[in-house]
Amino acid sequence: MPKQMTRFLLLLVLFCGFACKKAKTKSTKKQTITNQKKSATTIPYSAMKLRIDSLRHSFKNRDILYIEKQFSAVIMDSIFPYWYGTSWDFNGTTQQPQEGSIACGYFVSTVLRDAGLHINRIKMGQASSEYIIHQLAQKNDIKLFYNKPIDSALAYVKNKGKGIYIVGLDSHVGFLVSDANNIWFIHSKWVNPKAVVKEIAKLSGILGSSKYKMIAKISCNSDLLKSWQRD
Repeated sequence: MPKQMTRFLLLLVLFCGFACKKAKTKSTKKQTITNQKKSATTIPYSAMKLRIDSLRHSFKNRDILYIEKQFSAVIMDSIFPYWYGTSWDFNGTTQQPQEGSIACGYFVSTVLRDAGLHINRIKMGQASSEYIIHQLAQKNDIKLFYNKPIDSALAYVKNKGKGIYIVGLDSHVGFLVSDANNIWFIHSKWVNPKAVVKEIAKLSGILGSSKYKMIAKISCNSDLLKSWQRD
């Protein structure tokens, strides 16, 4: 076979391999979001909220640690999955997952309201992350990191233990969730894929690049939990 033909075939194989690899990477990213969408419970969102209301009112005489676990489970397992893949928009205010779009602050306030907390969704959705945090967390459970590496912030979360956290960044707000496997960053993301996502916190570019990080554990706030269970 002529040398020119051999060289041409080699280049063709290399190009096809690169193109297939690139296509596979795009497909994997798309599949991640798709899988998150499909992980939502099959019953309608309105029905799930009714179930949550019934559940939280059944915790009479239960100890606060039990209520904390149930509160965390409701948000992580019964609310978040519906929202994965919902579009982000700076002015997004949708109250229905997978319909319309939602901004980061409104995502936080809507999730908490739909989990059963009596909050002003609009006021909180438009407020600064610092305001949100001080409304939901006790003072001793709030920690500010400024110009600190992401590892120090995540070490603080790991030390505080499993549960639901709010994290306020330079110009963003979302949830941190610490579970048995990892620390997750769940938020309405303004860069690709411009949607509600669940990310490994340590690998999040948004979280890692923010100079300002205010972190507060809200699932251990006994006053908040009692209000959630009772109201």
